Formats: sequence, C-alpha cells, structure tokens
Amino acid sequence: MSPDIASQMMADLRRFIAATGLVVYGCLHAGDAPARDILIAAPVSLAEVVRQLSEDFTAKTQVKVRASTAATSAVVRQVLHGAPFDVVITADIESMDRVDGAGLLAPDTRRPFIGNRLALIVPQVAPQKLGARAISGQDVILKEPHDLLNAQIKRVVLAEEAVPAGHYARLFLATTSLLEGVRPKIVRAPHVRAALALVARGAVDAGFVYATDVLVASDQVRVVYTTEDGASAAIRYEAAVLKASQHHQDGVAFVSYLRSPDAQALLQQRGFRPL
Repeated sequence: MSPDIASQMMADLRRFIAATGLVVYGCLHAGDAPARDILIAAPVSLAEVVRQLSEDFTAKTQVKVRASTAATSAVVRQVLHGAPFDVVITADIESMDRVDGAGLLAPDTRRPFIGNRLALIVPQVAPQKLGARAISGQDVILKEPHDLLNAQIKRVVLAEEAVPAGHYARLFLATTSLLEGVRPKIVRAPHVRAALALVARGAVDAGFVYATDVLVASDQVRVVYTTEDGASAAIRYEAAVLKASQHHQDGVAFVSYLRSPDAQALLQQRGFRPL
C-alpha cells in the first residue's frame, strides 16, 4: 500500500470514528502501518475478546488487525456509508442481511462463527446504597423473568431495539408473554454495554444483556436468569469480507480463523457458545 493511499484510508476511518464513537484497537498512524494489515468492524459485545483474537491472528499470520467496536447498528450504518473496513462482524443474522442486501459483501465469504445467550441481571450492591426503589442482587424480589411484573420493579433496561441485544430481549419478553406487562417499565440504552452500566450503577432495577457481558462487571451485577437454547431466538454472530476490501485474502483468512479451534477456545473462555 502506498503512503498516500494509507494516509487517505486512515483519514477516512478517523472521520467515521469521530462521527459514530467507534472504539478502535490498534495503531491508527498510517506511517506505522505494516505492509499487511486489515481493518475490522465488530459489535461492542466482542470488545474484549476481539483484542485477543486480533493478537493471536497477528502472531499466526503477521497480518496486523485493527478492530473497531460499536453497537451492531452503528457498525452496519458505517459500512453502508462506505467506511473502509475489510471485515464486518454482526451480532445477528438480520444486520448482516442488510449489508449483504446492499451488495457490499464479497461473494462466498459470509460465515457464522459463535453464539451467545441473554442474561437478566440485577445490581450486586446493598439496597441502602441505591435508595429504597432499587432492587439489590442480594434481595429476593427478582428470582426469574416473571418477577419483572412485580410492582416493586420500576425500571428494566434493554438496549435499543435497533441493536441486536435489544431486539433479542424484546423477542424474549414477547415469547414469554411478559412484554405488555413490562413495557411501561422499559428504559432504553444505546447499546448493550450501556445497559450493563446502568444496572451496575443501580440506576435501574434490572436489565437484559448478553451472558458474556456479565464477565465485564461480575462484581457489580448478578445474573437472575439466562436464556437456554429454544427459549428465544438463537443469537448468532457472523463475519464477512467486504467487496471493497483491498486485502481480500487476508480478510478471508481472518474470517476462517474465527472458526478455527484456537479462536473458538478464546471465544468460549469468554462465555460465548459454540454453534
């Protein structure tokens, strides 16, 4: 890659990051870019493990990975607007369908690679520190999803419905006939990690996040319930190479790597579920 092209790519990426709040891992200085590098866009629920995956992939292939994480809806929006990524990862099938439907995916590169579950969580702090309204992880009021109908439960946070985690949570509530009763209590967060933060701070009584997110705040939240297979829509992450990528083969190698035993082991150590 010529210095001029590399500089332009980095300038374009910086503009997209400034506009969307993407979190980027890896060096963004064009002059420091190795001869072989790829840019990937991934859901915020993969934020921690994508760092490990990137480092492992680089060690195996000498291909530098720069990973940007945001809500899947933001990732898709930026891809649709031409963000210069090589690989896109989504936390649901529908979001990848949007990118595919726009004709932006390289043929035969779309692959599912890991799954997840929803978790209903509550704050893991003493009630007196939260005020009389909040429900503590040490309390007994909320033991299962149907307890969300309890009058003492005032606020339940879900990610925005445009975000896969929010869509999955709403679908779970509808499937379990809880949606109408819980609807007046729903508070929306921009993405799943924002929902996690609200529960951890005790700003809400309960919330739905991915089971893997709990590891990020295990000393601040407690899991009340985790969905099992068949209890709600299957949560499936997919990856694909973008048609506009200038590093097609390296992108294909990264997508293939995500399905490898080493990558699967890293993902499952973080609580993700094999497909």
